[in-house]
Amino acid sequence: MFKKTLLEPSLRQYTPEEYRQHMILIAVAPFGAFIFALLALHDAFVIEKMDIAYIPAVLSIGFFVAFTHYKVTKNPMLGISIILITAIGVLLTFTFQNQNQSFGLVWAILYPTLIIMSIGHYWGLRLTVIMYICLLAILYSGLNVWQEGSWDLTGLIRFTLAYFATTFMVYVLSSSSKHSYQLLEKKHIKQIAKHKIVEKIAKTDSLTGVFNRYHLNQTMKNLPLNDLNQQNTNMVFFILQINWFKYYVDYYGFEKGDELLLTVSELITRQMKPINGHVFRVAGSQFAGYSLAQDITKTLQQINEIEKQINELAIPHILSPEKVVSASTGIVVHNQFTDFDFDVLYKQTDKALFQALENPNHKMIILDQRLA
Repeated sequence: MFKKTLLEPSLRQYTPEEYRQHMILIAVAPFGAFIFALLALHDAFVIEKMDIAYIPAVLSIGFFVAFTHYKVTKNPMLGISIILITAIGVLLTFTFQNQNQSFGLVWAILYPTLIIMSIGHYWGLRLTVIMYICLLAILYSGLNVWQEGSWDLTGLIRFTLAYFATTFMVYVLSSSSKHSYQLLEKKHIKQIAKHKIVEKIAKTDSLTGVFNRYHLNQTMKNLPLNDLNQQNTNMVFFILQINWFKYYVDYYGFEKGDELLLTVSELITRQMKPINGHVFRVAGSQFAGYSLAQDITKTLQQINEIEKQINELAIPHILSPEKVVSASTGIVVHNQFTDFDFDVLYKQTDKALFQALENPNHKMIILDQRLA
């Protein structure tokens, strides 16, 4: 039962203090409720001491209520408060009544552990000291009276030393645990930041800042194909190539070539943004992109605008037939995602691009692969 509960996928990540509270409420509380219920029954019906049977009975009820509340609300604070109030109240009552008969005071040594585990080392230490002051008043009133007068100042000092030694050790363990957690958390945050940087480098083209071919492949693998099918979605996928780019670099140099690639990538990104499109640099002077929509009219208009705006830039290219930089585009419109194969789609789009490149006017080629 406990294993299933503790490993439940819906449980969020805990800090050390939160996890201790969780363990107290989900494991210690039901166990304590059962054990104290048995003790109460034993006291009431086996040894027939009703005057003390109520003490474990109250503890059993308190632990059970705390456990039940936490299971229902998932809020540990009230459950922990119920356990501490019940346990401290029972201890003070029991101490006053038992008067350390049969070393009954030994139960008090466990309380620093319970309190600090429940509410952490900061408030736990303070509550532990307050509880000791309350205990001290009771214990001091019993000097030379309890245990037929054998309870004396030496016994009180020994108890005090044992109580504070336990408190100190639990406080140090809890404090160091929290400090270690904070150090690990800082390291974890740094590792996440480094991972994000590496991830960004892996999927981003270093020159233009748009995504690369690797990320395009990963994106296509993660498409929600069933949803796209059910929603009758169309995919418009295109590949755009800067015409005569090699000759441009040969004549104007690599630096100018990089500037041209950056300019074109920014232009494509700007045009694809209104239609929630995605842009990738897939080869030297080739960019790919896609958009998902039920109506493809605006998408095709935006892609057509890319070529138009590249021409309007009128970037000189003396070795091209047009004497300015131009681009060619191949487009495939697709709507069948049941047996979606991106490699096939890419080859079809590349074929459309080749037809556009062969066209004297570099007219955009659109292949409509949709099925009614």
